[in-house]
Amino acid sequence: MTNKSLEARVAELERELIAWRQGVVEATEVRLVDRSGRTRALLTMGSKGPRFVLIDADGKERAELFAAAAGPGLKLADDRQQTRVFLGSTAKSAKMGIADDQGKPRAFIGVGARGAKVSLYDQKQRTVWTAGATRRKKED
Repeated sequence: MTNKSLEARVAELERELIAWRQGVVEATEVRLVDRSGRTRALLTMGSKGPRFVLIDADGKERAELFAAAAGPGLKLADDRQQTRVFLGSTAKSAKMGIADDQGKPRAFIGVGARGAKVSLYDQKQRTVWTAGATRRKKED
């Protein structure tokens, strides 16, 4: 190794050390592992934006927080990785859905341009109760 290449490498290491001391870490993926080496949390940067996932001891994704172009969302899953609760928002709306153990939506709460709406569904996805957001657009 020449003196010049050694000096360049030391300079690069000094820059990395300064960034590290300032708390700056750049990566496209960060994994949090338990004492057994199993991944328990994952922070990734994908094509749709950042994603943070919590993983249980059996390796199943149980919670996901993401920031997509349309807006952020949160998904909570059961031990079969079936999404049971979903929260999401956009510039014009916010919504929450709750699903049964088969992953079928059973309750919905949302607020959008037409107002607020709450709906409950039976096992066959039929609406059994709803309130709000029933205004219709005026026709010319």
